[in-house]
Amino acid sequence: MFLANDASMTLNVAESKVANLVGLLARHRERKGLSQRQLAALAGLNPKTISLWERGKRSPTLVALLLVSAAMDYDLGQNLKEVLAND
Repeated sequence: MFLANDASMTLNVAESKVANLVGLLARHRERKGLSQRQLAALAGLNPKTISLWERGKRSPTLVALLLVSAAMDYDLGQNLKEVLAND
């Protein structure tokens, strides 16, 4: 039987994985010497969006992740595999 606690635990794990991926993206952005504002401009996003992700206030959509990854020449697929593989 599916319980509310199971759903909550699953959601927490998923949120943790997204937070890990956003952290990797933030470190990559910093290594490339880009500000949040510069990255947002390159990806066609609002600068507040990047800030909200990096502060854990919002989660990125898949499309937004793809835009940001392309803007930074970041291998989203490989890093997503690593994040999902780590428990």
